Amino acid sequence: MAKFNGPRKYFLRITVELFLFDTKDPAFRPRLYHAQQIRLFIEFAIACVKKGSPPRLMPTGYNDLTAWLNEYENGGFYFPLIDPADGSIIWKDFYNLPTLRAFCVQDHELSRFRVALPGQIVVSKEEYDDGRRALEAEV
Repeated sequence: MAKFNGPRKYFLRITVELFLFDTKDPAFRPRLYHAQQIRLFIEFAIACVKKGSPPRLMPTGYNDLTAWLNEYENGGFYFPLIDPADGSIIWKDFYNLPTLRAFCVQDHELSRFRVALPGQIVVSKEEYDDGRRALEAEV
């Protein structure tokens, strides 16, 4: 998964679906995040900056992970934070927003349903078995 992680040291893609955040500090309990969560966090961050105020619904865990990423990772981006005291956005215009591309979060990784990857076709088990029997009958 190294090609998906780039220069990141603490927030690593460990499978197609999962990211691991580990500060390497023995007092810190490592945490797992699904690619869907990362997509929600990035979309929330972009919406905060574009609207100038946070959307009404914030993904669970957003402030925790994004504060850690801002502190530990120097990936050329910054997540806007939400001030718990007044709900305002903590953001400076010279920061770069995170992108889905920077985290290699692809649409086909975000569904709990099986989907076809480029160059593949999804068929039911019955259709597959029928096709296999037909091929075997020809031989």
